[in-house]
Amino acid sequence: MKLRFLVLLCVLLAAGWTGACAAERTTVLIYMCGSDLESDIGSATADLNEIIRADLPADGDVRVLVATGGAESWWTEEISPDSLGIYEVNEEGLTRLEEFPLANMGQSDTLRDFLRYGLAQAPAERCLLVLWGHGMGAPGGVCLDARYEHDALMPEELRQALREALPGGKRLDAVVFDACLMSDMETAEALYGYADYMVASQESTVGSGMEYDEWLGALSQDPGLDTESLCQTIVQTYIDSNDHGILSNYCTMSVLDVDAVPEVRQAVEKLSARLDARLARDPDEVLDCRASILSYGEYDDTGATDLVDALLVAEAFAPLEPQACAQLREAVRSMVLYNETTEPMEGTSGGLSLTLPYATSDWFYPFYERYEPLSDTSAYARLVVHLAEAVEERDGITIFSFDWSLDSDEPAYIWDGLTEIGDAGSSAVPGDVSPDSSDIKDSLPTDPADASDPGTAPNDAAPDPSDIWDGLAGESPENTDDSEQQAGNSERSSFDLWSLWDSLTAESADVSDPGAAPGDAAPDPSDMWYGLTGEA
Repeated sequence: MKLRFLVLLCVLLAAGWTGACAAERTTVLIYMCGSDLESDIGSATADLNEIIRADLPADGDVRVLVATGGAESWWTEEISPDSLGIYEVNEEGLTRLEEFPLANMGQSDTLRDFLRYGLAQAPAERCLLVLWGHGMGAPGGVCLDARYEHDALMPEELRQALREALPGGKRLDAVVFDACLMSDMETAEALYGYADYMVASQESTVGSGMEYDEWLGALSQDPGLDTESLCQTIVQTYIDSNDHGILSNYCTMSVLDVDAVPEVRQAVEKLSARLDARLARDPDEVLDCRASILSYGEYDDTGATDLVDALLVAEAFAPLEPQACAQLREAVRSMVLYNETTEPMEGTSGGLSLTLPYATSDWFYPFYERYEPLSDTSAYARLVVHLAEAVEERDGITIFSFDWSLDSDEPAYIWDGLTEIGDAGSSAVPGDVSPDSSDIKDSLPTDPADASDPGTAPNDAAPDPSDIWDGLAGESPENTDDSEQQAGNSERSSFDLWSLWDSLTAESADVSDPGAAPGDAAPDPSDMWYGLTGEA
């Protein structure tokens, strides 16, 4: 009996099994787009110092790699604002691993190449990606690069980077947004199939960001900590640090189950179709319900965003559409695994946001036009556009007054082929879109990096770190002439994002030569999947 036990133990150890409390190697990849958060107040440098204080041993089970860029200047002398650097951070400080020509951190190629590099340089059983910088929710994106006219990673660009960087079937364990306003449905959709968990805030985040010394310290002390518990630690340490008036009382953060995206999208589409039909018949009843919901940014008077809590949406519109609102409420509660707020925000945040215009933020209006190309296939997109138009008509507020040029073949968000499925019952309304969640799941590629996907690396081989920074290996922006800049950014909007950020930047960054990462290309709509029905 004793001999059999020893043989079994040897077999299990040889197979890599060491029990529930075994140490698990973890790599944390931080995509740090410094912006004015670093150049003006040194927030990125403060977080780097927090990572150093976490006492991560140089040869330990937790490795932290950081890509730096996107700022006019850095408070850390070792970091140059004129190049894109990759550093390993541990108890010994910052160690530069690579330095590349400056690249736009608001483009998918730059994120893709950092992911490829990090996964090859620091392979581990578990990998977390942290997106650090300014955030504007799905309508405005994340990681706004101050060196490239505040260009941001939009949801479809984030998804493209994940698809092209992750070898066949691999998923990130979590994507963490150390940025404002990113806990919304459309951002979660961008991660569907490529990440297990999402950590983000519905509200603006404080400039000091997350408490890296605390949650990385906890992970260093217990490398076997399961991912969901680690995500909860990220949330709890952030809320605890801001719940006593030290920095800000208006804080939220949540952990989302990314696999629950299809059910939430189905519920949102159903409610949107019904509200859109009501809006056509009686705009006032819909607008009055919308007026009862505060947008994020209104709670602390920093400037409303028209991003609203999904559970509050369900509550506000329940008198009009009780069944659809109940479905939305159930779906959101299944998706939000953990949600915390500071005391003044209690009762305001259920963990997930939606975009619903209500004339509360002038700088947000240009983004509504991004939804217009999708209005034929998505009831949610139609509702966004029609709400904005209804507010303009009723209150005389000009919403669609900006030059936001979109190529008709390259919509800003890609929701492939929503199937129009009206309710069979008598309560169905014209144009009701209510796809079955099982159909939504079945339509998604079971292997996100299938060989048929043009973004898949040949043979799904692990890339060599020295060979993979192909998107950044060309000329630096300083050597790029105007024609190349225009070609590299040919799909970009003509709207000047500078005007959106006057309230955030102390002075304009030098964007006389924004440039573009060599090989930059706009995402192919046929490859974009947002958890909806359609053909690959």
